[in-house]
Amino acid sequence: MDYLDDLDVGSVVDLDAWAAGDLASMPDTTHLPDNSQAQISSGIAYAVQRAITAAAPYNTSGPLNQWLASVSLSATSPTKFIFTGHSEGAPISLALAYLYVTSGTIKQNSNVGVRFFTLAGPSPGNQAYVDAVESLFPPVVPGSAPSYGAWNLNIVNTLDIVPYAWCWDKWMFGPGCPPSNMLSLLNIPAMYGAAGSVYAKTLAAVSALIASSSTVNTYYYPHPYQAFTGTPPTTLPSDFDDWAGMAWCQHVQGYCMQFFGSLTTPPCHTALNVTPDCPY
Repeated sequence: MDYLDDLDVGSVVDLDAWAAGDLASMPDTTHLPDNSQAQISSGIAYAVQRAITAAAPYNTSGPLNQWLASVSLSATSPTKFIFTGHSEGAPISLALAYLYVTSGTIKQNSNVGVRFFTLAGPSPGNQAYVDAVESLFPPVVPGSAPSYGAWNLNIVNTLDIVPYAWCWDKWMFGPGCPPSNMLSLLNIPAMYGAAGSVYAKTLAAVSALIASSSTVNTYYYPHPYQAFTGTPPTTLPSDFDDWAGMAWCQHVQGYCMQFFGSLTTPPCHTALNVTPDCPY
């Protein structure tokens, strides 16, 4: 998985056009999007294509989409397909679920269902995509569920910067996030109490991200989400590297502690780069 995919937001791909054709062949990207159609950034689309053409599991032959189709068609008892991912894996898994269902690769019926469980994911799709996903996969929140006990919602640590991409407030580039939305790129710079040169550097970085995404003349919107707030840093960031370390801590360790209460439980025991300022 190439994390540069996250940054390729200057063009988009039409998912419904993709689903209507050969899933192994991604449609052409465009800088002239149709905001009435479900579209995602080309960077995430390229990553989705790699996943579609990847080898199927369990020593079966053929690509993943063929294996999923065969499992769906042969299901004789209640079967659920769960698509899950963290960080970049979140929008990839969500787009896969959308494509597989809308293309008919997985046929939802009384015996076969599809849900997604994503966390810490950015939102590289337009409003039409968000609406289509919510219609296809309505959120399911069991009663008295914990802050991560939900299906078909993006699980978000409010101290994690990644879910704040790629939406932005109404600013110099035109209309952006709805006013009620918390997940905006412009809420990132002041995170962790950044001030002075640290704030200036983060603001410059965020401004560059907004400018790159604005060239596509579309607006990215966050999916419905379930939020929790991790343990905040105990000190202010002394420089940009310190700020970035705090961000990494909230993006990885924050979810591990929320889910497992420990950094030694798999897969959290393999989490990398615990910074000195990480409060976990």
